[in-house]
Amino acid sequence: MTAQPDNVEQLHPETDTEQPDRESILRQPDAEFLAMIEQAIVDIEGMEDERAEVNERIAAVKAQLVKHGINKHALKTVMAYRKLDDDKRENYDLTQQLLRRAIKTPVQMELLDAQIERTH
Repeated sequence: MTAQPDNVEQLHPETDTEQPDRESILRQPDAEFLAMIEQAIVDIEGMEDERAEVNERIAAVKAQLVKHGINKHALKTVMAYRKLDDDKRENYDLTQQLLRRAIKTPVQMELLDAQIERTH
């Protein structure tokens, strides 16, 4: 019998988009290999449950911000922006300005400046 992979990643290393060949699917796996697959499925299901709980908590926090007037699309953009490296932030900022200029909707900095003046 041929050696079985140690984990699911080794089962079909080609790519996620390719289908395994027929022989790989039809070979008779040993009990250890089947147990590894079963455990992987149980682990994935557990992680999906955890992710669902985390997603619910995240949604609640975001809803609270929206309730206080924060635009949900702006929040999503800023959260993605925070993850960018400095060089990518610069490119994003320049591109954002260019795009806003192209559609004739420049950032209204005077609105932000006026709000800052009122609060300080």
